[in-house]
Amino acid sequence: MTQTANTRRRFSGTLNFPEPVKRGETALRRADIDWEVQATKLSDLTGKVGGERWTAAVRTDTDEMIGVNGRRHNVIQNSALAELGDAIVQMNDGFAYVGGGSMYGGSKTFLVLSSDKVFHFGQDDDTGTQSVLLVNDFDGNCPIQGIGFVGRYNCMNQMNGLLRRKTGHRLVSVSHTANHTWKLEAAKDTLRALAHEMDDLEVEIQRLLAFELQRGDAALVAAGPAPKADGTNERAITAHEARMTAFLTEYTRPYNQHLDGTALGAVMAAQGIDEHMSRSADRETARINRVIGANFPTMRRVLTVVS
Repeated sequence: MTQTANTRRRFSGTLNFPEPVKRGETALRRADIDWEVQATKLSDLTGKVGGERWTAAVRTDTDEMIGVNGRRHNVIQNSALAELGDAIVQMNDGFAYVGGGSMYGGSKTFLVLSSDKVFHFGQDDDTGTQSVLLVNDFDGNCPIQGIGFVGRYNCMNQMNGLLRRKTGHRLVSVSHTANHTWKLEAAKDTLRALAHEMDDLEVEIQRLLAFELQRGDAALVAAGPAPKADGTNERAITAHEARMTAFLTEYTRPYNQHLDGTALGAVMAAQGIDEHMSRSADRETARINRVIGANFPTMRRVLTVVS
């Protein structure tokens, strides 16, 4: 039951599959994460008084303890990753499992799905595929997550960047709580809706690239109608100017520079502004509600110009 520092840092499993697979059950087996975890009272393992307030996540195949959590923590098995992934594949057959594995002695497991479509973003070498990273955590650090990203899936450093929110977008998030079962069903519905929308994504990207829209004009649209300068609503004028500044700041980020002057650049900047608005105390719920309700006001204003 002991766990060394080297074991905690070790990556195990298969990072990239030899060939993509369509079934989550096969993906779990290829990633070597088709095992289960049992929640056991920590006091039963250590014999220490007070340990009954904590539970240990123990792998049933190796009897190895891979995490310690509060007693209200509910285990979500790795099979949930396959359920979420299969929901994507069922809705969009262009997706397949391309990789998976585990980190930190098994306390964090993951699967990756990618589309068979290659996207071109203005420059010949600026390409990527629509991908989804599904992660499960047995050590209580983060919930089960679905993270969308566009790019090439090559190494573990990329996955760490996605988990630390440096890249990618949080699509779904399910905590290890008593009501996790119905939350998983809601997460599958959300991923199905996103997978359906991805069918037409490449066509829309090419259309927005061909549509010329200068950043100044886009900023005026993204900020919404300007209030009248009659001396009675200076606060509203200041807020409008702040929205324009925020949009232009997002537009001129390094990752948007080669899209300058295109409608795609304006839409991506507007989406970035709306995503920043999701950073509330309960940002996971805000993100799910934003996706389901299509609540992207800045991006919707820009899209009305290019539709």
